[in-house]
Amino acid sequence: MNNRYLDSWLSAVASAIAQDSGLGGWLGQRASLEAAAEVLEPVSFAPGETLVEQGAGDRDAWIVTEGTVAFEVQEGHGDVHSLHTAAAPSAFGTRAFAVGRTHNLTARAKTPVVAFGLTRRSLQNVAAVAPLVATGLVRWLAADVVHRIVQSRAGNNEERRFVLAFPRRKTLPQGQAMEAASALLLTLRGFPAGTFEPLVPGIGEHIQIVQVAEGDAVVSHGDKERSLLLLLSGTSSSRTTKGRVLGRFTAGAAVSDEVMLGELGFLADVPRDGTVFADSAATFLEISTDALPWLAQTLPDLTFQLHVALLRTVCGRIEQADDARKHTQAITAGHFDSWFDERDE
Repeated sequence: MNNRYLDSWLSAVASAIAQDSGLGGWLGQRASLEAAAEVLEPVSFAPGETLVEQGAGDRDAWIVTEGTVAFEVQEGHGDVHSLHTAAAPSAFGTRAFAVGRTHNLTARAKTPVVAFGLTRRSLQNVAAVAPLVATGLVRWLAADVVHRIVQSRAGNNEERRFVLAFPRRKTLPQGQAMEAASALLLTLRGFPAGTFEPLVPGIGEHIQIVQVAEGDAVVSHGDKERSLLLLLSGTSSSRTTKGRVLGRFTAGAAVSDEVMLGELGFLADVPRDGTVFADSAATFLEISTDALPWLAQTLPDLTFQLHVALLRTVCGRIEQADDARKHTQAITAGHFDSWFDERDE
């Protein structure tokens, strides 16, 4: 890669870290960033040129390192409406990238733009040479989606008014926790067999196994604690004050979005977005954000895989909500191990 594009890449990443300090631990090493840049493809766009066309099925995400991009949407009757703009450093195309849907907006260069296209294959190539950078890119993409979700749900939304309850998660002692978790982690569906087995030595010190009695709260809406929970046994559901069930979680589900709780706070510094109760006695693997440095240093490949699953879970749930509003069949995030096998167009 020539110095022109490398400087653009490094400068944009530095600016992104300045805006979100949480990215620094992943994207702060120059040598790793340079290695990642070598497997990504920068593209220059003149003002007015199209980066992404509405309805395109390429599934690429884009990281804009220079310039400003303008977004527009064409309605069914043909009218085109200008929406927002985004200046570097910024990312877009995340939902199409994560769940394989067509792009729902058109993106055009408002000024001269430099952007790096990110395909599933190129992300995997980054992970091969710089796994922490690959994880940081996933967190960058996810943070933008998370903050848009939070903004869309701000205000007095009666449909999302939750019971406030004190979470009653009981942490198991290390020996009991390892015994309870070992077999369950080997068979956590939605992931290749044994994906989470390397976590077992860290149980009790860096990560926890917790149990919740039937009827007790697992997490509560508005809480600022940001741990991620993977359901290992039992069932849980997210319910509003009116009794409406917004989500169900079932151990052994074949897709990641039915076993993961707390992904928004884990990916970005935002409060819990719902209250979840245990419908039966339930056991969870709990990973706090404090455990991320240990995960990144000890198990960088697993950390990357986990973050891809989180990104797909967040975007899959948005798509499900959109499909429900349109009265169409909801999609799921699907098996992790099949995601990278899908051919880039």
